[in-house]
Amino acid sequence: GGWEEGYHAIVYSIANVPESIDGINLQNECNTLDKNLILVSDEDRDGDFFVTVHDMKTYIDDHDYILNLVVDTTIDDNLDNVGLQLSSGGTQNTVFQRDGDNGGYTTFQKNDNYYNFVTHDLGWAPYTSEHYIPLVIDKPGAVWNVKSLRDGVSGNEALRKSFTNAFVETKVEEISCPGGTIIDGMCISRTENSNSGIGGDPHITTWQNEHYEYHGQCDLVMASDPKFADAKGLHIHIRTKLVRYWSYIKSVAIRIGDDILEMEGSADEENNVDEPQYWVNFEYQGKLDTFAGYIVTQLTPS
Repeated sequence: GGWEEGYHAIVYSIANVPESIDGINLQNECNTLDKNLILVSDEDRDGDFFVTVHDMKTYIDDHDYILNLVVDTTIDDNLDNVGLQLSSGGTQNTVFQRDGDNGGYTTFQKNDNYYNFVTHDLGWAPYTSEHYIPLVIDKPGAVWNVKSLRDGVSGNEALRKSFTNAFVETKVEEISCPGGTIIDGMCISRTENSNSGIGGDPHITTWQNEHYEYHGQCDLVMASDPKFADAKGLHIHIRTKLVRYWSYIKSVAIRIGDDILEMEGSADEENNVDEPQYWVNFEYQGKLDTFAGYIVTQLTPS
């Protein structure tokens, strides 16, 4: 009740984080700091409307925080839908839904503009979709329904457990796998603007733009996304070969669904330039106009 101004709360909270806690300087003592902020409110904004969504997103980004919202957000008219992650401008979304009575939850995709299925209390929070939800669109954070939380706290133990588990596990994912998702213990990145790749002898740049060099000989998983193309899955493996004191990428195998494309290189740049070494589903130099339904363009050194 009373005055609830979320933007002021965000700025005040970030600006007043203590430099030291119990005599420990956080910046000096901690190797990394995972900065997280949770805004809880059952109303929309009550304050300075000259501060825009863009201003707030920029402020949060500049201070390296991940924001989660616990606000008045009914998702698809169902309190069992406890949370929502929004991407592609709020048109491709992941819904967290209670599953059973033992704290389980599941997720499903809702590929529609969130305006079409997210509703708010018209008396207290009619502008939540304009004021708050855009702050987490295309960001690691999520929006959670405060009504689901209240219903759980007031006696719906199953809903309370599911809300808690979905929220906590999503927070862990945001911290340990920023911008991605954890599948079978592996961080699978969704970062779009990345210079990730591998080449040379070899130089490896991860999805998070971290750089490594590896001069060994083994098989490596370059990328893996089991959910790619409606769960067909995308898997890219490389094999390095040791030559004296360095190594190079000898071969690459790409699998999408049941289709496999293998390519092989040479340590000698002049070797087989005009003779691409590849196999399509184990057929040497098989037809390669498309692969797994995707158009293929072949480029060879000139």
